[in-house]
Amino acid sequence: RVRILAPVSAHDSVAKTLTMLGITIYKTALTQGDVGVFDSGSSNQVRIDGFMDGGQVYATDVQTTSNSTIDPVQLQGPVTSVDPSSLTFHLLGVRVDLSDSMDLRGPDESPLTAQQFHDLLAPDVLLDLEDGTWDGSKITNDAGGPTTISFED
Repeated sequence: RVRILAPVSAHDSVAKTLTMLGITIYKTALTQGDVGVFDSGSSNQVRIDGFMDGGQVYATDVQTTSNSTIDPVQLQGPVTSVDPSSLTFHLLGVRVDLSDSMDLRGPDESPLTAQQFHDLLAPDVLLDLEDGTWDGSKITNDAGGPTTISFED
């Protein structure tokens, strides 16, 4: 299961794709909701529910929100890689920097340090990231409050 809440940075009305946080999202014949965003884009944040297959994200439901700001962003899905030499990892291919103060929760919802959290990460582990800040290349802690990252079942 994949969920993305973020601004649309690009759309391709011919290929029926959106780009959000550097992630290409594909429309299918079964995609529901505000599917017109694949044709016209959006100046507001968009919530995508979908799935990954072969490393690509496919939308099952699309909802345009009333939020016209860039932040906060939300990502839910699998870890795609972990950098063992730094406190960073990739969630759905998006770089996440744990060096900022974040509210990090273990599988049992207990609070963890950045190093403890990082040590539990591996590809395909499912995470839920809420209230992140997108700086154009990575997700960092939200200036308006802590970014929360927790493990999903």
